[in-house]
Amino acid sequence: MEGSGWNDDEFDKVVRQLSRTDPDAEEIYIHAEGLRALPDELWEFGRLQELDIRSDYQEEIPAGIGRLTQLRSLELTCAPIATRPPEIGLLSELRELDVSKGTLTHLLREIGGPSRLRKMSFCSSPLVELPLEFWKLSGLEVLDPTGAELTAIPPEIARLQAPAELSLGTSEDLDVIPPELWELRGLRKLRPPTVCWGEEPPAGIGKLRSLRELDLSGPILTGDDFRQEPPADLWDLTRLEELRLPASGLAVIPPSIGRMTRLRHLPLDGCQVRMLPPEMARLTELETLDLSWSWVETVGEEIRSLPRLRSLTTSRRRASQPREDS
Repeated sequence: MEGSGWNDDEFDKVVRQLSRTDPDAEEIYIHAEGLRALPDELWEFGRLQELDIRSDYQEEIPAGIGRLTQLRSLELTCAPIATRPPEIGLLSELRELDVSKGTLTHLLREIGGPSRLRKMSFCSSPLVELPLEFWKLSGLEVLDPTGAELTAIPPEIARLQAPAELSLGTSEDLDVIPPELWELRGLRKLRPPTVCWGEEPPAGIGKLRSLRELDLSGPILTGDDFRQEPPADLWDLTRLEELRLPASGLAVIPPSIGRMTRLRHLPLDGCQVRMLPPEMARLTELETLDLSWSWVETVGEEIRSLPRLRSLTTSRRRASQPREDS
């Protein structure tokens, strides 16, 4: 597969580079910070499958993009895009779309047109909502709005039939976990919104039996005047290979963690845990255990001698020490 890349920031230089590019090129990368417009010559590459444009000044997507009917991957990062042509809906072969770190606040309804779309990323963008048409993308496998400004996840999320990865962790304006999230039974990797789960954690996470990675980092179990235990059905996720709980407020690990026999990575740094249950000796696949800045003072030999454990980070804190933020 042939590709081309530039670091020039002058429009005419990009045009000259395009003129020297194989007309049958399947990949083109334009990384030009000062580029303010895309030349019409770009839309002549009818065999193009991957287009990666990174520019701090690109303000529009020209309608000509609709001519790239073979495009499978489109990356428009860091661009202050204001104009989004409906022709983008003609990209019926599109599999991956990345509009991260730009200025998009709304997606066009036409984005629901490419039925083959598998991966969508708009990290660190001011995107505030997704059109209802978006949730018709039944083949979507990876959705990553990490750091976006979404204010709500609608019940229509349950329409996504095949998502494998979903990250909502640092979308600061999300303050409610929709119960429909637990209906995505095919999820293999999840980071739910980093919001306090309240005095009654939402039930239903145990339905996600296909999960392999679950990230519960952040103060999800603590409030101003209470501390909560995670939902009891969390420990039913016996296919988990990685469970992340840093600074989550977790205070007690129940014996039922012993059922998670496939667990390989368990970061507990910054938690309020004071002791590890002996049932953790059943975690024979465990490779890494991070207890830094937890209250655990002693790690039993039955855990230290786990056959696959290659990294054990213990805490320097003591029960008599106040916590120091770092």
